[in-house]
Amino acid sequence: MFGFDNFALDRLSFWLGFIGGTLFWLLINRLWKGLPFIRQTIQQLIEANRKKRMSGVESALRQDALRRAQRNHLSASLFSLDEIVVEPHLLAPPPAIDPQTPISVERYVSRILPFLPEFPDFATRFGWPRLTLFEALQGGSHLALLGNAGSGKSTALAYLTSLIARQDPKAASWGDYFPIYLHILDLEYHNINKKDLIEPVIKALSSTAPVTSLPQIPGFIRSVFQEGRVICIFDGLDELNKEQFLSIKSYLNDLVSQYPSIRLVVSASNQYIDGLNLIGFEPFVIAGWTKDELTSFINRWGVLWNNLIGATASQQQNLEILDNLLVTNWLGYDPLFYTPFQWTIKVWGAFTGDLQGVEEYAAITAFLNRATHYRVPLAAMSVIANQMIQEQSSSLDYSDAEKLLSGFRLEHEEETRLMDEEKTTNSPSLQKEIGAKAVTSGGRILSILLDASILTEHQGDRLRFSSPIWVGYLAGYQAKASQISPPQRMHSSIEEEYYHYLTIFHPENWLENYLQRDESPFYTNLLNSLRWIKDTPSNHPARSLVLKKGISFLQNEMLPDSLRVRILAGCASSNDSTLTILFKQLIDNTSSTMRSLAALGCGALQDTKTIPNLISLLNDAQPETRIAACFALACFDNSEAEKAILDCIHFADESLRLAAAETLTMDIRKGHARLKELTQSEDLLVRRSAVFGLSLIQDDWVVDLLEKIAVEDSQWVVRNAAGQALENRQKANPYIPPRQKEAADTAWLIAFAAKRGVGISKGDPAIPFLLDALANGSEDEKIAAMWFLRHHRQEAVVNQIYPLLYSHQIELRDTANYALWFMSICEN
Repeated sequence: MFGFDNFALDRLSFWLGFIGGTLFWLLINRLWKGLPFIRQTIQQLIEANRKKRMSGVESALRQDALRRAQRNHLSASLFSLDEIVVEPHLLAPPPAIDPQTPISVERYVSRILPFLPEFPDFATRFGWPRLTLFEALQGGSHLALLGNAGSGKSTALAYLTSLIARQDPKAASWGDYFPIYLHILDLEYHNINKKDLIEPVIKALSSTAPVTSLPQIPGFIRSVFQEGRVICIFDGLDELNKEQFLSIKSYLNDLVSQYPSIRLVVSASNQYIDGLNLIGFEPFVIAGWTKDELTSFINRWGVLWNNLIGATASQQQNLEILDNLLVTNWLGYDPLFYTPFQWTIKVWGAFTGDLQGVEEYAAITAFLNRATHYRVPLAAMSVIANQMIQEQSSSLDYSDAEKLLSGFRLEHEEETRLMDEEKTTNSPSLQKEIGAKAVTSGGRILSILLDASILTEHQGDRLRFSSPIWVGYLAGYQAKASQISPPQRMHSSIEEEYYHYLTIFHPENWLENYLQRDESPFYTNLLNSLRWIKDTPSNHPARSLVLKKGISFLQNEMLPDSLRVRILAGCASSNDSTLTILFKQLIDNTSSTMRSLAALGCGALQDTKTIPNLISLLNDAQPETRIAACFALACFDNSEAEKAILDCIHFADESLRLAAAETLTMDIRKGHARLKELTQSEDLLVRRSAVFGLSLIQDDWVVDLLEKIAVEDSQWVVRNAAGQALENRQKANPYIPPRQKEAADTAWLIAFAAKRGVGISKGDPAIPFLLDALANGSEDEKIAAMWFLRHHRQEAVVNQIYPLLYSHQIELRDTANYALWFMSICEN
């Protein structure tokens, strides 16, 4: 049995053990206390190592996105996007007002123009406020860029991608986001696993990325999505039919639900965004070019052309280089309403000298022939376009397109040359391997169209035309008039362009029926038709038919003013110079509204013979008519018109003084310099007007000038105006709509419902309360209510908003006009 009789404790071992145990537990204690720090340090080391490994793939993918963006524009065969781009802008919507934090927005252009989404060029000509792409992103919403085909949606997306991809200073904090830039047809979003929504993105990016980056792409993409450090830029939604659109909308909905921190920017049809608004998208219309932007574009094109192309061509063909100033004066002098696409093909045709007519479709024919070097007949391209129209699809399988072209042959010399190229390009062993699959004539035609970038290839061997305009033009040109029936509603830009060119080539019967089926309060068919006749000859039957109806609406005093201005914009945008006679006659009309409309029409068409008539309207009894005349005069590059505007600033009543100062902001070259000069005037009212004009200019140099005036001006009224202008610049831009909150999270609506003794539960759209606010609330509450109700296209909602189009309160009228337009592009 064990006992303690012989037990002895070695003192040295005891103390060594004691000291060792104590140190061990002290060490454990210290490690335990420092464990979070150690864990954090280890995590930081792991994260730093991961980022170091991923920085290479991110850089490669950014460069790939930049490369593709720089090539995605109409003149990519000549210039990079950076060399020729005009910075895209968006038409600012009416201000979204919160009744509990009211804002003061003073723009005199809103007293004479409503929001004009169908005719942004017209709005831009009169100085309607615009936003940059990055300003629009500040609102927190996803962006849906709207516009007619050729308005610059794809270019805007490519421009946005370029700045973010290279982390340009203009991108500011958005440069930290990773840009995923894809055409929607490159996303295989059908029948995907909802647990892995990123797989289509990874697959699409991997198809163009450098081979060395492929193993790291999946991990990197999943990582940036988890971080929310992604901005997805998807082109081509506007080309999809309804079924395809609803399918991609469902995919985007799942994507933002699973990754709520990412941002999306897409192109969309200007007539159909059904459901996008309900998943956090805000629609923005691409703005038109200003006069200065157009002049800059033509001048840059001329310099690049003469330096890169004209010099070589002149040496080879002994031709004299074309003076770009001559082209600028020729193309830029007439006040025509054209899209960036139309300006590009016209300028290009002017410098190559192959334009065969003044009509827009003549420039299209010249472009298509030039791009293919006259090797592919238009009839061959039309077969593909017609098939797309018949299938209501934006793309075709390569094999199907090849079969469609089986009946066409290239010229014998061209066919022989291409066959020789195929033999020299492919090795004998490869020729033997593919001998059974010899290249067909249809395949050679497709190859030419792909090389010319008229067609582009996407995932799954799908082909599409690089612009909806090519589809509409080619299909409309070959269509049979007996098979045309008016559409109920247009869901894609391809469909709209098809009817655009049917209006030109085959307006018989269907166009009149289309106009007769128009509906109040939207009148979408008439507004569409006014856009379509822009490219018709002056004696075209469609032009007289549509303008006749448009002018009758214009003179109908029973219609709301906002609709009449939109119809005026459509008439003026038709580029019909004979309208000047009508507008000049209407200047003497007994109706003040009609006089205002006539003044705007004269300004839009810019016939200098109407300047004396417009100057006479500066003394009209109605302030809105005086302001309309002032803005109309600002459209002219004419010394008499400029003197009249300056006289307004010096001698008119206060509202006309300020309106005149606002018009000077429309001219970057002369107008801005005039405002600087006016700050030195001895008349304090003139200086105050100049400060108001300066406050509307967003350039950095304005801040320094306003700071100087706020300190040094001798009159308190002027100093205060400059100080207020500086203070307003620090506030949020009222034209950037904030992301729509839920009704239950909206303070003013909760307070409004509380006055009725009820509450609003989470998820409740609160339509009864919003309709109550619309009927009985304050002006700000009515405006705020309409920003909610625009998402609910219901008969009761439309019927209650429509009467507000007749309101004498400008903000109410403009918001009602905006809300009804918003509903017109939504079907929910």
